Amino acid sequence: LKNLLCVLKRMPNLKTLNIGYNFSTSMKSLFLEIENILSIPSLEYLSLRGNSSKYLAAKDLVYFCDILISKPNRKIFLDVSGNQLNNDGICQIQRLIKNDKLFGLKMEGQKITSFETLFLLFDSILQSNLIYFKTPFKDIYSLLTKYTPKVQKGYIERISNYQKNIQQRIMLNQANNRMN
Repeated sequence: LKNLLCVLKRMPNLKTLNIGYNFSTSMKSLFLEIENILSIPSLEYLSLRGNSSKYLAAKDLVYFCDILISKPNRKIFLDVSGNQLNNDGICQIQRLIKNDKLFGLKMEGQKITSFETLFLLFDSILQSNLIYFKTPFKDIYSLLTKYTPKVQKGYIERISNYQKNIQQRIMLNQANNRMN
Protein backbone atom coordinates (compact mmCIF):
# COMPACT_ATOMS: atom_id res chain seq x y z
CA LEU A 1 0.00 0.00 0.00
CA LYS A 2 2.85 2.36 0.83
CA ASN A 3 4.42 1.96 -2.65
CA LEU A 4 1.05 2.31 -4.34
CA LEU A 5 0.34 5.56 -2.50
CA CYS A 6 3.57 7.10 -3.80
CA VAL A 7 2.30 6.50 -7.34
CA LEU A 8 -1.24 7.66 -6.57
CA LYS A 9 -0.06 10.95 -5.10
CA ARG A 10 1.51 11.77 -8.47
CA MET A 11 -1.89 11.56 -10.15
CA PRO A 12 -3.26 15.10 -9.87
CA ASN A 13 -6.72 14.24 -11.20
CA LEU A 14 -7.35 11.09 -9.15
CA LYS A 15 -10.92 11.38 -7.91
CA THR A 16 -11.87 7.75 -7.17
CA LEU A 17 -9.87 5.23 -5.19
CA ASN A 18 -11.01 1.70 -4.46
CA ILE A 19 -8.68 -0.12 -2.11
CA GLY A 20 -11.34 -2.33 -0.63
CA TYR A 21 -10.95 -6.03 0.10
CA ASN A 22 -7.27 -5.49 0.85
CA PHE A 23 -7.23 -5.12 4.60
CA SER A 24 -6.19 -7.52 7.28
CA THR A 25 -6.03 -7.10 11.03
CA SER A 26 -2.39 -8.19 10.75
CA MET A 27 -1.50 -5.11 8.70
CA LYS A 28 0.46 -3.19 11.27
CA SER A 29 1.02 0.06 9.39
CA LEU A 30 -2.36 0.48 7.73
CA PHE A 31 -3.39 3.30 10.03
CA LEU A 32 -0.20 5.15 9.10
CA GLU A 33 -1.10 4.95 5.40
CA ILE A 34 -4.62 6.26 5.97
CA GLU A 35 -3.29 9.77 6.43
CA ASN A 36 -1.45 9.46 3.12
CA ILE A 37 -4.64 8.33 1.39
CA LEU A 38 -6.46 11.38 2.68
CA SER A 39 -3.65 13.66 1.49
CA ILE A 40 -4.47 12.94 -2.16
CA PRO A 41 -5.86 16.40 -2.92
CA SER A 42 -8.35 15.58 -5.67
CA LEU A 43 -9.77 12.45 -4.02
CA GLU A 44 -13.57 12.57 -3.81
CA TYR A 45 -14.63 8.90 -3.62
CA LEU A 46 -12.91 6.37 -1.36
CA SER A 47 -13.92 2.74 -1.17
CA LEU A 48 -12.67 0.86 1.87
CA ARG A 49 -15.04 -2.09 1.35
CA GLY A 50 -14.45 -5.25 3.27
CA ASN A 51 -15.73 -8.79 3.64
CA SER A 52 -15.62 -11.55 6.24
CA SER A 53 -11.88 -12.12 5.84
CA LYS A 54 -10.56 -8.76 4.61
CA TYR A 55 -11.93 -5.82 6.54
CA LEU A 56 -10.90 -2.58 8.18
CA ALA A 57 -10.03 -3.03 11.84
CA ALA A 58 -11.88 -0.89 14.38
CA LYS A 59 -8.70 0.95 15.42
CA ASP A 60 -8.01 1.85 11.80
CA LEU A 61 -11.52 3.24 11.35
CA VAL A 62 -11.12 5.38 14.49
CA TYR A 63 -7.81 6.69 13.18
CA PHE A 64 -9.31 7.31 9.72
CA CYS A 65 -12.16 9.33 11.28
CA ASP A 66 -9.78 11.32 13.46
CA ILE A 67 -7.59 12.21 10.47
CA LEU A 68 -10.51 13.12 8.20
CA ILE A 69 -12.11 15.28 10.90
CA SER A 70 -8.81 17.06 11.48
CA LYS A 71 -8.54 18.11 7.82
CA PRO A 72 -10.37 21.40 7.25
CA ASN A 73 -12.39 21.73 4.04
CA ARG A 74 -12.04 18.01 3.31
CA LYS A 75 -15.09 15.92 2.39
CA ILE A 76 -15.39 12.58 0.62
CA PHE A 77 -17.87 10.02 -0.57
CA LEU A 78 -17.12 6.95 1.57
CA ASP A 79 -17.93 3.28 1.02
CA VAL A 80 -17.22 1.15 4.09
CA SER A 81 -19.61 -1.66 3.18
CA GLY A 82 -18.81 -5.11 4.52
CA ASN A 83 -16.40 -4.04 7.23
CA GLN A 84 -18.39 -5.49 10.12
CA LEU A 85 -18.08 -2.21 11.99
CA ASN A 86 -20.75 -3.10 14.57
CA ASN A 87 -22.25 -0.45 16.86
CA ASP A 88 -18.93 1.18 17.80
CA GLY A 89 -17.96 1.59 14.16
CA ILE A 90 -21.33 3.11 13.38
CA CYS A 91 -20.67 5.69 16.10
CA GLN A 92 -17.45 6.60 14.25
CA ILE A 93 -19.39 7.05 11.02
CA GLN A 94 -21.81 9.30 12.92
CA ARG A 95 -18.83 11.44 13.94
CA LEU A 96 -17.97 11.95 10.28
CA ILE A 97 -21.57 12.86 9.45
CA LYS A 98 -21.88 15.29 12.37
CA ASN A 99 -18.59 16.95 11.39
CA ASP A 100 -19.81 17.35 7.77
CA LYS A 101 -17.00 15.23 6.30
CA LEU A 102 -19.05 13.11 3.91
CA PHE A 103 -20.80 13.79 0.60
CA GLY A 104 -22.21 10.30 0.49
CA LEU A 105 -22.15 7.04 2.39
CA LYS A 106 -22.47 3.35 1.57
CA MET A 107 -22.28 1.02 4.54
CA GLU A 108 -24.10 -2.27 3.96
CA GLY A 109 -22.97 -5.29 5.98
CA GLN A 110 -21.96 -3.76 9.31
CA LYS A 111 -23.22 -6.26 11.90
CA ILE A 112 -25.36 -3.63 13.60
CA THR A 113 -26.75 -5.20 16.77
CA SER A 114 -29.43 -2.74 17.80
CA PHE A 115 -32.11 -0.62 16.22
CA GLU A 116 -31.17 2.15 18.65
CA THR A 117 -27.76 2.46 16.97
CA LEU A 118 -29.37 2.43 13.54
CA PHE A 119 -31.88 5.10 14.54
CA LEU A 120 -29.12 7.31 15.96
CA LEU A 121 -27.35 7.01 12.61
CA PHE A 122 -30.56 7.93 10.80
CA ASP A 123 -31.03 10.94 13.11
CA SER A 124 -27.51 12.11 12.22
CA ILE A 125 -28.25 11.76 8.51
CA LEU A 126 -31.44 13.80 8.90
CA GLN A 127 -29.32 16.66 10.27
CA SER A 128 -26.59 16.30 7.65
CA ASN A 129 -25.57 17.65 4.27
CA LEU A 130 -25.24 14.19 2.69
CA ILE A 131 -26.20 14.02 -0.96
CA TYR A 132 -26.21 10.20 -1.08
CA PHE A 133 -27.00 7.44 1.41
CA LYS A 134 -27.63 3.79 0.71
CA THR A 135 -29.84 2.32 3.43
CA PRO A 136 -28.26 -0.84 4.88
CA PHE A 137 -31.21 -3.14 4.18
CA LYS A 138 -29.26 -6.36 4.79
CA ASP A 139 -28.40 -5.15 8.26
CA ILE A 140 -32.00 -4.14 8.89
CA TYR A 141 -33.22 -7.54 7.76
CA SER A 142 -30.73 -9.29 10.06
CA LEU A 143 -31.96 -7.22 12.98
CA LEU A 144 -35.62 -7.85 12.17
CA THR A 145 -35.19 -11.63 12.22
CA LYS A 146 -34.56 -11.46 15.97
CA TYR A 147 -38.09 -10.24 16.70
CA THR A 148 -41.65 -11.47 16.53
CA PRO A 149 -43.82 -10.34 13.60
CA LYS A 150 -45.69 -7.91 15.84
CA VAL A 151 -42.46 -6.22 16.97
CA GLN A 152 -41.10 -6.33 13.41
CA LYS A 153 -44.11 -4.39 12.18
CA GLY A 154 -43.39 -1.53 14.58
CA TYR A 155 -39.74 -1.38 13.52
CA ILE A 156 -40.65 -1.55 9.82
CA GLU A 157 -43.05 1.37 10.20
CA ARG A 158 -40.40 3.41 11.99
CA ILE A 159 -37.75 2.52 9.40
CA SER A 160 -40.15 3.46 6.59
CA ASN A 161 -40.70 6.88 8.14
CA TYR A 162 -36.96 7.40 8.54
CA GLN A 163 -36.38 6.27 4.96
CA LYS A 164 -38.94 8.75 3.61
CA ASN A 165 -37.48 11.60 5.68
CA ILE A 166 -33.90 10.71 4.74
CA GLN A 167 -34.76 10.70 1.04
CA GLN A 168 -36.44 14.09 1.39
CA ARG A 169 -33.39 15.46 3.20
CA ILE A 170 -31.02 14.10 0.56
CA MET A 171 -33.13 15.59 -2.25
CA LEU A 172 -33.07 18.94 -0.44
CA ASN A 173 -29.29 18.69 -0.04
CA GLN A 174 -28.93 17.82 -3.72
CA ALA A 175 -31.09 20.81 -4.68
CA ASN A 176 -29.01 23.06 -2.45
CA ASN A 177 -25.91 21.77 -4.26
CA ARG A 178 -27.63 22.14 -7.66
CA MET A 179 -27.42 18.41 -8.34
CA ASN A 180 -30.96 17.65 -9.52
